[in-house]
Amino acid sequence: MTPAQSIRGCGATHGEYRACLRRAQAYRRWDQRLRGRTRFFAAAAVVSEVLALLCDTPLRFAVSAAARRFLASLNADLELVNARSADRIESGALHSTELDAHLVRLEQAFVQTELNLLLRTRGEAAHALLGDCNRLLNAGGLWLGCSQTPHILRCALVDLRHSRRAALDFGRQSDREQIGNGLIAAIRRGSA
Repeated sequence: MTPAQSIRGCGATHGEYRACLRRAQAYRRWDQRLRGRTRFFAAAAVVSEVLALLCDTPLRFAVSAAARRFLASLNADLELVNARSADRIESGALHSTELDAHLVRLEQAFVQTELNLLLRTRGEAAHALLGDCNRLLNAGGLWLGCSQTPHILRCALVDLRHSRRAALDFGRQSDREQIGNGLIAAIRRGSA
């Protein structure tokens, strides 16, 4: 099932919570092996942990059930994309002086393809999803004030929002890339 198809089902489940946490653990293992070359996988772990929170904590009320389903399904698909990247890095087939940014760009191109499919096939649902995500990214209340939201992500989003004139837009690949690169920069600075 694609993320675009997942938006039709029921709300995200405790199983999706556990799956997101399992993916976060896998990303942490990749980060341990590859941290000398990239911190992308540490950032992916943080995002997977946040998605778990959105599936099975009071934060789940911050987004619609459809948004939670889409994001959890997308997180599963991205694990496959990112696993291939980890394998290619370990084999020496993927290397770059800007490896963090390259991996963020690769991942977010996949996300953009899924968002574009959702916009074409389920426009109203896509706009609702983007609205939910944008409220989270640009809010200063529940989301950023919640003690369960990882400190590193709160720092990265606050820094990014203060450096911009416009609100963050989850529908724009360039904005998501800024978030990913900002999160990696915060991890590299040791703000965790």
